[in-house]
Amino acid sequence: MGNFVTNHSAFPEEHGTHQVKVTGIKNLGSTCYMNTLIQSLFVTPVFRIKINECQNVDESIASDLQDIFIRLEQGVHSVEPYRLARSLDQMHWAVNRQQDIEEFFHMVINAIDDKEIRKVYEMGIVNSLSCTGCKHEMIKETANLDISLTLKASPNEYFKHLEEALRHFVKNETMQGDDKPFCRSCKTKQVMIRKTSFSTLPPVLVIHLNRFTHDSWKHENMKLEQPLLIPETLTFKKESEVYVPVCNSSEDCVHYELFSISVHAGNLDCGHYYAFIKHHEDRQWYICDDTSIRKTHWNYIQEKLRMNDLRWLDAHSVTGRSRSYSRDHSWSQSWSHRQVRTSGCSTAILLMYEVMQ
Repeated sequence: MGNFVTNHSAFPEEHGTHQVKVTGIKNLGSTCYMNTLIQSLFVTPVFRIKINECQNVDESIASDLQDIFIRLEQGVHSVEPYRLARSLDQMHWAVNRQQDIEEFFHMVINAIDDKEIRKVYEMGIVNSLSCTGCKHEMIKETANLDISLTLKASPNEYFKHLEEALRHFVKNETMQGDDKPFCRSCKTKQVMIRKTSFSTLPPVLVIHLNRFTHDSWKHENMKLEQPLLIPETLTFKKESEVYVPVCNSSEDCVHYELFSISVHAGNLDCGHYYAFIKHHEDRQWYICDDTSIRKTHWNYIQEKLRMNDLRWLDAHSVTGRSRSYSRDHSWSQSWSHRQVRTSGCSTAILLMYEVMQ
């Protein structure tokens, strides 16, 4: 399970003559989501530079983060983020209530309200609709702070690989039947081709795995606990004026390296967030679980997030079978002989990749 140092608020790691310190953060009552995001932001060098450059930010989210980062860097005792909690409370954010970490990430970046901070994460996403009748094309470009990916390949199948979900995100879709949009040129509903592409990519790529969803058959909210193979690196290739996710390519590409995984353990009613982070100075993986800091490694992370189960499935699958897996083969039934429990599993929710120079 790695070289753990449990129940320590700070873990010093020797790195040449410099000592890297990873410090815990006190849970103020259901604030694990906040602590998890803070740890991820702290190990993002470009974000730390930009937040420290913010001027005239007294009594603000930016100044609260500046204060927390100073204390995290000192690494003497676990940090108590009371100032940030008070600021959030004044913004009518329910601090001590279980929150969605992606929503909290958006709220923090928007509250800082600094264009240089936004540039760290913003990507350009182009959505277009092309009419198959008159060939008229409607184009809309938005600036997104993250990519929110579905885990479902179809109503009955789930993606096994993050790259598959990314390629699905930019896959052309034919909108027909009841889904036909209205064409302003034809003055009627028409079959259209919907396309999504990346026009620009950010220094830090944030990917949200949409696990909290609504089951239309059961008429209830649910958490998707299926594991997903998460690569340590991602590659996007530039084609014409847009970027597309690819597995392997060397020319005209942008490469990203994984450094943060926000994890949710539990279910919709009772859950807990913690983070796997890779420190940029010693290149070491850590588990940050409120005040508990533990040194770990990539093999343990893969085991904890059940990625090895998917590799086992790949090795024992029938040649030519779809790479996604069917909901008909219940996860709990498929893996009952391996004693893998579906209820309350640790699942990746928010991933952060940094562009490789």
